[in-house]
Amino acid sequence: MKKEPVKPRVISLVNLRGGAGRTTLAIAMAACLAEVHRKRVLLLDFDPSGNASTQLKRFDITQGASLTRRIVVSPCISFDLSTLAPLYIGRYDFVLIDNPATLCPSLWNGLALSTHYLIPAIPEAAFVPEIVRLFRMVGYFSKRRDHEIKALGIVVTHVREGEMLEGFRRKLLFEEGVNPQKMPPLFKHFIHHIPNFSENGLNSIDILKVIEEALQPLS
Repeated sequence: MKKEPVKPRVISLVNLRGGAGRTTLAIAMAACLAEVHRKRVLLLDFDPSGNASTQLKRFDITQGASLTRRIVVSPCISFDLSTLAPLYIGRYDFVLIDNPATLCPSLWNGLALSTHYLIPAIPEAAFVPEIVRLFRMVGYFSKRRDHEIKALGIVVTHVREGEMLEGFRRKLLFEEGVNPQKMPPLFKHFIHHIPNFSENGLNSIDILKVIEEALQPLS
């Protein structure tokens, strides 16, 4: 009997406000999975700006058609969703999706493929309603399509030296109309503010700790 190919874990990195380091975190996770954990990784760039594809070239991380333990990046701004999944099932251990920070068809397509999602967020009050909105939106989308998408949690980024996160945590958990027990968990580790984060943040100790925490529920 022919053995069914193993389906990869598909993780969407999502938020509805730019500037939280979503693309840098996606690239760092891909690099950590490929180089440290020796996994086969596909990074799908669903953002029309193509930042993930551009950054991978700048950081000189392997690109190409290799299906061995390397990172393969694929821009996917316009595609037929039904033909995409067969391209990676059985070929990769993890698929990471860098989604746009807007409600658009690319975001819905990314979520439709995903088994998990991760929310990077800056610890500012303006981010809280957007996180709640996103959480509700993913829940509704998941229920409507009868497709479970598990929340890995919320990663706080750009934390200034000496900045206290308790106020942000309380506002997030007690936002009006939200059941705190159902909200995605806030990660224990966070990422300090790093000047020019897209270029200097890739190999920071903070980001490596966050990645390991993100991978714990998946092991």
